Amino acid sequence: MTEPQNFCEHCGAALDINDQFCGGCGMQVGIQPGPGELPSHLHEPPPPPPAPPLDKSPIDSNNEPPTITLPVGARASRTMIGIVAFIAIIVAVVWGVMYLMDQVFISTDTMYFRGEDLFYGEYSPIDQPKAAYWFERAAAKGNLKAMDMLGLMYTSGIGVNEDAQAGFAWYKKAADGGLPEAKLHLGDSFQFGRGINSDMDKAFELYTEAAELGDADAMYILGAHYLETARLEFDLYMKGIDWLTKAAKAGHEGAQFELTEMGIDWNK
Repeated sequence: MTEPQNFCEHCGAALDINDQFCGGCGMQVGIQPGPGELPSHLHEPPPPPPAPPLDKSPIDSNNEPPTITLPVGARASRTMIGIVAFIAIIVAVVWGVMYLMDQVFISTDTMYFRGEDLFYGEYSPIDQPKAAYWFERAAAKGNLKAMDMLGLMYTSGIGVNEDAQAGFAWYKKAADGGLPEAKLHLGDSFQFGRGINSDMDKAFELYTEAAELGDADAMYILGAHYLETARLEFDLYMKGIDWLTKAAKAGHEGAQFELTEMGIDWNK
């Protein structure tokens, strides 16, 4: 097979395949294909196209970063997520403040009234275990009425596990604080032996203290007791009438009925 023949592009003289200068005209020459031959550069694969120039300057002429524009739906979703997150933060802050106020700033009277409402169901559904929770919180801060209610609940097993000794302890704590109704209830504990050994003398001592502090129930108990046990002793009988009269004037319906039945005008 004949070797391909190359020719000078300037004068047409025949060239050796390795010649860089034409022997005829002395000019630097390329390789010219012979008749019917392909140029030599077509025997090689074409070079890859040049890569597009990199934009090494993302900052525009105003020295500001380029703006990324989101689709309308994506922008709406992003806005909604932000609004929901903001609302969640506000709700968490409000609840946190309310909890702090409830734990630190709420008064013992408010605690007691919450417990009382849950115990009797005047404004809220009855929930006596929750009532015990509020009474215990109020009692821990020194509320005497809450202590007295805990005495009732533990003595009777209402909303808590029955524990007469715990009930007696709560009654005593409230009575020692000077609460008239707690002295009455502590007297009941001594009279009926609830959480303590029965002691009638101590019971009536406490009834007397409660009556002298204005407790109508204690007045009635003393009056009925003296009438029942001392009818033949005029002084004790009159003492009983006196306590019943005080109870009646304090609004005790039982005392009012007893005196009316006896024909005594208690309202004068």
